[in-house]
Amino acid sequence: MAKGVVIVGASAAGVATAEALQRRDPTVEVTLVGDEPNFPHDRPPLSKQVLDGSWTPEQALLLPPSRAERLNARRIFGRKAVKLDAARREVSLDDGSVLSFDDLVVATGVRPRLLPGNTPEGVHVVRTMADAQALRSALMTDKKLVIVGAGFIGL
Repeated sequence: MAKGVVIVGASAAGVATAEALQRRDPTVEVTLVGDEPNFPHDRPPLSKQVLDGSWTPEQALLLPPSRAERLNARRIFGRKAVKLDAARREVSLDDGSVLSFDDLVVATGVRPRLLPGNTPEGVHVVRTMADAQALRSALMTDKKLVIVGAGFIGL
């Protein structure tokens, strides 16, 4: 019995992989696992268009409703993959559930490097829609801004 493809990571790479797999074979069973509780957002617009108010949060969705309907995939959001048993072809999630697979795609991306110690008030990391909205709110009243990091987002 075919178990299909499990994709761990529901950001741009994971969603694009799911769509490409289904274009190639519409009958393939795809499970898309993401640790954020809601539909994934395209991250670059969070620190640009959403932050400056030129886009609504919905415009930054990687899977807007029309695209999500076309993606015939089981979606498991708000769960982290915590263990891989390659020999048994299983991925365990943080809620204790286990997903079996024929093929596995790990598309987890990266996490921002945080400054050592506790994060002080006024320090923002932009990874989620909630992060972008909190920073946008703070920028409405704060007069000074320091950006740490000269990567794609920081620049």
